[in-house]
Amino acid sequence: MSAVDIAVGVYRKLEPEDFQILRAIEIQMKRYEYVPEDVIHKPANLPPQEVAYRLPTLRKKASSDAGEEPTQVTVSQQQDTTP
Repeated sequence: MSAVDIAVGVYRKLEPEDFQILRAIEIQMKRYEYVPEDVIHKPANLPPQEVAYRLPTLRKKASSDAGEEPTQVTVSQQQDTTP
């Protein structure tokens, strides 16, 4: 299975809320090296509980199609203090 086949398989499993979260993470990467979980919900326009539920689900979707064992993801809880 090629990398393209894996990417297409993961892409097809994503739901609209998953894309909202991924876009929010991408936007916040301008300010953070590691985007804290508690800042994702605002640009994603989702409740914090939804983000907390979907982040591990996104990780599982990606790693299951790649044939990898899911890895532990550590999410930073610190706020950025830059103005």
